[in-house]
Amino acid sequence: RRQRQLFSVAHESKSRLDPLRHSVGRFFEQYCREHVAPLNSLPMHEVVLFNKRTELSRLLEADPHAAVMRALKQPSLYLKGSAAHTADVMDETMEDIGILHQLFAEQGRNVNLFDWFRAFCHSHQKKVSDRAMLSRFMQATSE
Repeated sequence: RRQRQLFSVAHESKSRLDPLRHSVGRFFEQYCREHVAPLNSLPMHEVVLFNKRTELSRLLEADPHAAVMRALKQPSLYLKGSAAHTADVMDETMEDIGILHQLFAEQGRNVNLFDWFRAFCHSHQKKVSDRAMLSRFMQATSE
């Protein structure tokens, strides 16, 4: 209540400098309109002014979940020196975590851990000991 009273008193009291203040404000406003050009009318304004908000927000707002999923589905896009893989083809040259992710995506929502391990073992056609495969499986699942 007290704040409203002070606010109303401040607006009601007119100072003798109010007309001067308004005229100075009008002068600067008129001067800026006459002598200062809008930035987008200047040549090569695109160098310093970016007015496409949707494209800028798309570039600046990170989406880590989508990037991780894309990297797991297509590791060749991120790993240098790896062979080009499509999302449906799985071979031994893929990283273990990529193979596990692909097997997980094929299984659906719930995955039996033993079946997941067996499918991982079958994806590697080399004759590797079960201990080595188990350690690779455990390391890949921990990542």
